[in-house]
Amino acid sequence: MIPVYQSEKSIESQILSNNKILASCQIIPKINKQKVDTRKIDVSKLSLASEFDKDLYHLYTIMVSTGINKNDDVFTCRELWTAKDTPVDKPLNLEHQPREIKGHIIESRMISDQYEDVEEFEDDGEEDDETYHLLTGGVIYKHLGSIDGELEQECAKLIEEIDNGEWFVSMECLFADFDYALIHPVFGKKYVQRNDSTAFLTKYLRIYGGEGHYNSMKIGRVLKGLLFSGKGLVKNPANPNSIILNNVEKFSGSYASLNDINVNNIGDDNMSDNFEAKYAEAQNEIMELKEKLAQADQEQYNKIIQAKDAEIAQLNETILAIKKKMDEKEEKDKEEAAKKEDDEKCKAALETELQSCKAEILQLKTEKIAIDRVSVLVSAGVAKADAEQLVQRFAGVSDEQFCELVELQKKLMNITSASEVVEVKEEKEEEVVAETTEEETNTEVLDTAEVIDDAALSVNEESADETNKVCASVAEWVNSVLKNK
Repeated sequence: MIPVYQSEKSIESQILSNNKILASCQIIPKINKQKVDTRKIDVSKLSLASEFDKDLYHLYTIMVSTGINKNDDVFTCRELWTAKDTPVDKPLNLEHQPREIKGHIIESRMISDQYEDVEEFEDDGEEDDETYHLLTGGVIYKHLGSIDGELEQECAKLIEEIDNGEWFVSMECLFADFDYALIHPVFGKKYVQRNDSTAFLTKYLRIYGGEGHYNSMKIGRVLKGLLFSGKGLVKNPANPNSIILNNVEKFSGSYASLNDINVNNIGDDNMSDNFEAKYAEAQNEIMELKEKLAQADQEQYNKIIQAKDAEIAQLNETILAIKKKMDEKEEKDKEEAAKKEDDEKCKAALETELQSCKAEILQLKTEKIAIDRVSVLVSAGVAKADAEQLVQRFAGVSDEQFCELVELQKKLMNITSASEVVEVKEEKEEEVVAETTEEETNTEVLDTAEVIDDAALSVNEESADETNKVCASVAEWVNSVLKNK
């Protein structure tokens, strides 16, 4: 298990769980004589026991190379040489699924960047500037003549797809511990042993969530105690976080003491004073690097400025488009508001006109009712002037009440007519009495006058009674009307 130091407690779970890597490998589909001559690979040193078996498919891969990869993991020549034999007899599976074994690794060798065998390695504490590779040979089972015909067809299809470049190989590797690699743009590369006093550097490694830099130096993870546990055939070269070995950068350096890189003062964010001598010797190189860096920075700055200008221009276009839409909406809102105001005014005018028409209609209806009622009263024998006064006085009565008024008026008219007849008779009798002298008065005239008196008296009494009744009815009717108003 990877040791965890006190300063690493906050990322302990990440350190303990991250002890295995999966990495893409370069496939060498077949090694023929031409390639052997060109790359100087001695095939005779590969395992030949099953080289000519027709039920095996041979597959060669560059499993790993020395240097620092895109994940900032560093494979050193020393560690690679120590672990060069660990891939042998390990499984070759599909998509890193341990139950999907399709073959196994039969040979593993260390070769140079010129594809020459590395027979021995002298560990003098310094890393070689050369790049080395771990070349492995493996076989895939064809299962020819197998009792499982379907499996034989699957293997044949897999081999055909490998030949067509549809499959890739990804190596599986365990490691027991790690150190640090510090890379300065001027002073080069150094290894720093991981211990309790340097473990605070772990949090700066990208694999554990850091930014990959410390004090202007790039920091990498130097893998130790390598154990290659197998290879997987994969459809995709690697997941986004895995290693792409074709882009490995060369890395050479040696382990430094604490004083060499002033690790004791790294926590103070200061560079070591011991670099001053080297700095004096490398002034020319520094000036050239500064010029290159300045030029690179200016180019990068210009690119950033251009990108920002383009972004600003695009944002300005977006702002103008949004402003145009807002102006259009504001204009539309104004038009709708004006239209709404006009509609409200039109509605108010129509409402006023409607009320006026209703009032006019009501007036006309009232006038018509008055005219009709005057006509009815006149037909009943009431003088027109009297009828108009009655209608005006009792304008608020209902039609039923007005009919009652007409009937009462008729009764009054009948009584008035009877009284006038009696008055005419009385006038005629007075004339007769005046023309008759006292001498000519005789019993017959007296009798007649008596009869007339009796008749007139009777008529007057009856008329008075009827008049009283009618008047009482009229008074009662008027009171009821007035109460209902």
